[in-house]
Amino acid sequence: MSRRPNFGPLVAAAIGATLVALAGCGGTAGIGPILVGGSTARDSLVAAVQVVPDTVRFTAVDQTSQLTASAVDSVGNEVTGATITWSSADATVASVDTNGLVTSVGDGQTTITATSGSAQGSAYVSVTTSGALPVGAAPIRH
Repeated sequence: MSRRPNFGPLVAAAIGATLVALAGCGGTAGIGPILVGGSTARDSLVAAVQVVPDTVRFTAVDQTSQLTASAVDSVGNEVTGATITWSSADATVASVDTNGLVTSVGDGQTTITATSGSAQGSAYVSVTTSGALPVGAAPIRH
């Protein structure tokens, strides 16, 4: 009696013009993230990135606030293991580290963006110190 090999599930993900296919051995063996060009195959499933909170207001320099980002697919299910990268539109107002920790740097307004694949989500950040008004705000007259 001859045994046929069990190649398990076939997982394929289209990334750009490249097709990546893996055959799992043992039938139930899990397949981890597939790295291709600096991102994972899971990143290609991401339709949107949700950032919480979506607004942060600082009243002094060197204050911090933790943002969290969730990558979701086209029906709103979370894509676990998706790579999230963070950036600040204006690092002279607020900076952000690789974990989403935002630090106020100087007066003004900026946007902090979380990116996964081609999807992005953002949070608005305002830094107002010493009674200064944010850019574009008018003083209240009595």
